[in-house]
This record gives sequence, structure tokens and C-alpha cells, in this order.
Amino acid sequence: MSSRYEKVRKFLEINQASANAWDITTSDPIRDILRMGLVFKKQTNSDGARYPYRLTDLFVDIEEYTYVAERLVNKTNTVWQQSPFVPGVQVPVIFGVTVTPVDFSFLNSAGTLQTNKALGFDRNAKAATIYESFDPQFGKVGPFNTHQYMRQEDHVVAYQAWTERVTALKTPKALLLVDNI
Repeated sequence: MSSRYEKVRKFLEINQASANAWDITTSDPIRDILRMGLVFKKQTNSDGARYPYRLTDLFVDIEEYTYVAERLVNKTNTVWQQSPFVPGVQVPVIFGVTVTPVDFSFLNSAGTLQTNKALGFDRNAKAATIYESFDPQFGKVGPFNTHQYMRQEDHVVAYQAWTERVTALKTPKALLLVDNI
């Protein structure tokens, strides 16, 4: 596991060796989560003082979440209490890190599907802000501008919906991107 600070976009990046990917039966996601938390805690500013960040949340694809659950069952032979809100067995908080499965896909800026990734942060650090913009010339439905018109050549009605959003990292080193899990 190697880590670095991505200076342009201002986030911490951890790159696991692909030999330790969580889909390999000899991998140890529990140990990896513990080490991710340590890397997050050890960050220092230019004065050498540690940031007050703690890794509290790790968002992973449902597939990686399943691998974590499998390893927990294999290591402890424990069944966790079922949540009244979510059916099934829940993965507990691991070393202070809440592991959350996501049903959506991670995409890069070009829209290409990314696999074996995780996103982590300290929920108390408010690492990023999402800004959105709307064009007042067009309608607005939820987070989308909307427009409809009829094409004159074939009288087909076209419907358009778009959004303009950007995420700005406000707190350097308070966001973690993990590759090759």
C-alpha cells in the first residue's frame, strides 16, 4: 500500500498493490481498512503538525463491501445484529470506520467506469462543497435545467435536461481516494 498527496486536486491517494485486491481470497480488507485509517491520521501540514482528521467513512462498491463481510465472517465467525432499517446482516464499524456500500458506479471525469475504488473521508472535516449553476432562461426541475422544443423538419418534440455542478475540495487532505481494492 502506497500513499501520496495529490497536490493539484488536494486529496490523499492510496494505491494498493493489485496482488492485494479484495477479490483475491488471500487479501485482508480488515487490515487494509486499519492501515487506511493510520495513513489518514498520520498526515502532517507544512509545520509538521498532524491534521485532526480521522477516517470515519469509507464508501465502496457493493462488490467490495461483500468481500469485507466475507472476511469478517471468516475471521470471527460472528453474526451481527440485523438493523431494523436495512434488511440483512450489517458490517459493523471497523476500527472507527463505517464501511458503506454504494449502488452507483464510480466514474472518472471522462465518464469511464472505474472499478476497485473507494472514497473515504472524515465526516467532521467537511472536505468538499458542491456548487451548482442554473440558467434562468430555462425551466428548473430539481437539480436540472429543462427545455423542450419541436424540430421543424419532422415535428418531433425534443426534451432536454442538464445540470452544471462542480465539487470543490475546501479542506486539503480531508478526502481519500483508494485504488486497487
